Amino acid sequence: MSDLADQINAAHQEVLKAFNKGTLEHAIKAGELLNIAKENIKAEGKKWSEWLEENCPDIPQRTVHLYRQLATHKDHFKNWQRVAKPVNEELSLRGALKLIPKKKRAKATTETTKAAVEPPATRKSPTLEALLLDKAADEVFAAIRDNWDDDKLGALTTLLKEYLNSKGVLPPVPTPISEIARRI
Repeated sequence: MSDLADQINAAHQEVLKAFNKGTLEHAIKAGELLNIAKENIKAEGKKWSEWLEENCPDIPQRTVHLYRQLATHKDHFKNWQRVAKPVNEELSLRGALKLIPKKKRAKATTETTKAAVEPPATRKSPTLEALLLDKAADEVFAAIRDNWDDDKLGALTTLLKEYLNSKGVLPPVPTPISEIARRI
């Protein structure tokens, strides 16, 4: 099994090195190897999450899930690749994920997250920083928007504006005329 882990880690490193040149192919390879590893781990009666932590510590859980989904649904990308190759255009991992029909993605998500649903005592909770590390700004915004009320969103907006002003990224916010009049 350590040989399989070495192959998974090598494929992940190739994804990181490829940076859009063959990235999808490397991610699919890593996903196929991860799918094989998971089947073997289940057959041995071991915990998948523990095996990943021990053997693939540099691959975030979300990335493992992405690779496995891409491998499981690789047939959805064959037509796109045939059209894109002549113009030398690469399909990003996010772009590939979007080609998988949502129903199939949801089913795969349910199946692949069953292992992650363990009692809290046995599951190591990721930090907020770790959860946000590989998220795009629009994903973070959508998650916050969908889960917070307007008061919390307003407070976050104020904090972000203050931070960006202190870094000189945003021009200072002018004081409203009503505020100036009230002070006089």
